[in-house]
Amino acid sequence: NTNPSNFSLQTAGGHSPVNPLQGDIYTNDSSPLMEWADSADTNFDHYEYVVYTTDVDSQTERDMPVCPIWGCGYNGANLNPPTSPLTSSFYQAGNTGDGIYFWRVYAFDKAGNRTLSNAASGNNYTWKVVIDTQPPSTTISTPSSDISFTTDPITISGQSTDNRAINTVSLSYTTFNGTSCDSTYLPIDVLVNPDVSSSYSWSHNWTPSISGKYCVKASATDHAGNSEQSPVVENIFYHVLSQLQLTSTDDKHTISFDISDVSSFVSLDYKLTYLADGKDEGLEGVIAINGSIQIVRDLSTGSCSTDGCSFPTEIKEIKLQIILTDDMGYKSQLEESL
Repeated sequence: NTNPSNFSLQTAGGHSPVNPLQGDIYTNDSSPLMEWADSADTNFDHYEYVVYTTDVDSQTERDMPVCPIWGCGYNGANLNPPTSPLTSSFYQAGNTGDGIYFWRVYAFDKAGNRTLSNAASGNNYTWKVVIDTQPPSTTISTPSSDISFTTDPITISGQSTDNRAINTVSLSYTTFNGTSCDSTYLPIDVLVNPDVSSSYSWSHNWTPSISGKYCVKASATDHAGNSEQSPVVENIFYHVLSQLQLTSTDDKHTISFDISDVSSFVSLDYKLTYLADGKDEGLEGVIAINGSIQIVRDLSTGSCSTDGCSFPTEIKEIKLQIILTDDMGYKSQLEESL
């Protein structure tokens, strides 16, 4: 009698491994379900399997014992046989624990011939199973807590490590209410590790759509599906760029400024300088914002008294500097000239 017909080793649920020649499978199930398609040999008798903790070639394997499905398992330990009939294509592995395991399955016919399971390509098939129940760990390098930004994207960077392999890092944010982070987080992005590696250094630029105080966190997931959540970075204060407009009357006796998107700041310092009949002149002051969205002010270049105002004959080189300050002491500067 010839060897039994080829049969294919498959993942649970009937899905073939991504790489049929290596079949690397990551799982956080310490008792993964092994499934293979039944042999079509009319003289089929039974299946046997072997598990190694290191990969071996076919010749080395010929000199090693093969464990029959009924009654023998990893390292020769007795395992509970499946409750299905002998022709079942399923077998539940024992509690093998975290580690890397190499499975091979054989079909035997009634004459004692055996055939190793085959991949679609026809090559001998070894199924590499990585059992991993340990979650990864992440640290966020930037930004730090209690920091302010204006206009520039916020660079979120860090490193995730795992005992096996990092798959993805999910970044998310929520608002900071002044004392703590709100409970509902929204997604920023999912970063995919381009390598199957135990360490993944990542970075992402994020620009919030509106001014506000935020919290950011990262959650790494390894290839086995284990996830964790990094420490949260709190109180990131982002300011949308304020818009400054500077205008004047034709005679330059009145200089006006209009600044919008200032509600995330608490105060505004202004300094107006100009050249009046060849002499340096200027005005400065502080304005409390008090939640206002927009600040508009008219500034006079004249010298006024109860008798009226007098103005220079020539006013030129007009420049306005604005310094916005938030409640953490962060300052944003704007400047316009006429």
